[in-house]
Amino acid sequence: MAKSGIFTLAVGLVVGIMLSFMFMQYESLSKKTLSKTLHVSYQARDYSVGGNSFYLQQRSLLNSTKLPVVDNELTRIVTSYPFDPLFNSTLLKTRAKTLCYVMCAKGSQGAVQAARATVAEHCSKTVFFSRSPIKEVGSIDLGFQEDSAHRWERYKMAADYVYTHFRSDFELFIKFEYDIYIVPENIQFMALLHQAHIPGYIGQVITDKDPRGVVTVLTREGLEILHNALPSCPPRLGGTNEDLELEECLKPLHIFGTKESRDHLGTPRFQMLVPDHELPGNTIKYHPWAMKYIHHPLEKVSLYHSYFYL
Repeated sequence: MAKSGIFTLAVGLVVGIMLSFMFMQYESLSKKTLSKTLHVSYQARDYSVGGNSFYLQQRSLLNSTKLPVVDNELTRIVTSYPFDPLFNSTLLKTRAKTLCYVMCAKGSQGAVQAARATVAEHCSKTVFFSRSPIKEVGSIDLGFQEDSAHRWERYKMAADYVYTHFRSDFELFIKFEYDIYIVPENIQFMALLHQAHIPGYIGQVITDKDPRGVVTVLTREGLEILHNALPSCPPRLGGTNEDLELEECLKPLHIFGTKESRDHLGTPRFQMLVPDHELPGNTIKYHPWAMKYIHHPLEKVSLYHSYFYL
């Protein structure tokens, strides 16, 4: 080999080693920067503070032991690897029968029409509830009060209507506000995973900083339990926060809200996957917001754990 070739090779090796060393130092420094808590903002909504997500879990009356997990065809499908809600959305829509019901407000016709044109297309059926009819979407007039003090009563009226008219036709029931955007397939996927791994799972509650922005997800069993409990559930906490009222309503039935991220075998499973977790820390200027909502977080999340986006 010519001397020039050997020299070039040597220089390349030295440069490669130096770059590798620099990258290791950079990555080490990056991890330290993650301890600094800065805020992640999307438009006017700050997801690093406020907001919450917890699931509703039924426990048996004896020693508060957990009930069995759900084992059926759908839960076996979603727990088989690989399964991706993006590519399996058609399967979820056709097999996981889901009713979406949207709470509307006065003067919300434009947003309601947008909801029908987007989210509604991904649910098995979508119904709109309002105080007075919105002819553009054929809303159902429940005559509820729209002020904040009546949010719990409004939710009860909608849940009662859904139970009376739709409980036998659907397996999952998702309630959200007219100006909240959700991805139904992802919620279906999440609910099925939780049914497969969380004993006694009957639903999910997802909140925003604004008490009005509550998304509730109930299984058919959860809807039936709630329906039977509602006559004994007047507003106990002022009626403005339906998530808190819902928890209070179900507690006497040994149903509790929890954020426990371990499954029935004690394995940490339900970690929220944020792509930037895989990047060196100081390429991002904030602490990953999701970590504060994860119980028993892992240093590195295994690809065999269950991931979901909402």
